[in-house]
Amino acid sequence: LELLRNANLALHEVKKTGGNNYHILSHTNSIQSFKDYSLSRDIKKVIENNEMTLYFQPRVDTETNQIIGAEALIRWNHPEWGLISPHAFIPIAEENGVISAIDEWVFKEVCCQIRDWKHRELNVVPISINVSTIDFLNSNLLHEVTTMIENGCISPEDVEFEITESMLLSKSEQVNNSIMKLKELGLKIILDDFGKGYSTLSYLTQCPFDVIKIDRSFVQNMLYGKGNIHLVKSIIYIARGLNI
Repeated sequence: LELLRNANLALHEVKKTGGNNYHILSHTNSIQSFKDYSLSRDIKKVIENNEMTLYFQPRVDTETNQIIGAEALIRWNHPEWGLISPHAFIPIAEENGVISAIDEWVFKEVCCQIRDWKHRELNVVPISINVSTIDFLNSNLLHEVTTMIENGCISPEDVEFEITESMLLSKSEQVNNSIMKLKELGLKIILDDFGKGYSTLSYLTQCPFDVIKIDRSFVQNMLYGKGNIHLVKSIIYIARGLNI
């Protein structure tokens, strides 16, 4: 049984590299290989088994100390491996064709939570949702978003969409068209991980972003050496000039 399991793990790793190759399992990498194989197998029923969980990370105005927004963060509560971060399972979801189902689940859950907050007469701030490239370039995106907002009995202003720079790099014209349509509906668009590696300042003038999030690599290191802090200051200065 162990031999068959290891053979399946090796086959799984070879398929990830495109095939026509081989993979050697050792004690040091077999656990991670088995975990990847397990996640790839189990993610197909992740929605059906109700294993996804949402957390809400607040965005705070440092001058007023008020919560002005929040980001919906998804985690996979795997029965064997515990809480799995999206960095570990989103690529697997894209490979297995279940990313659209996960994105839809997140949107519906966010709508339900906002509706519940409003019903309890709590202060509601916009909730940002990370959207995959596949779904953001979906030709039916506007219709699907409108339907879910109406069914959820919330306002377009209650939701924000986050996209990454890599998405702009691959399909900039299509992305820009989608942004314009969503903004006409009333949603705000956030550019995430700005400066991560694909940056071009022209994106900030070509696409009407409402918010940009500076990549953590700049923020974490800006107190160590002058280079990063000057870059952060420059990005903030440009963003303010563009009313972002």
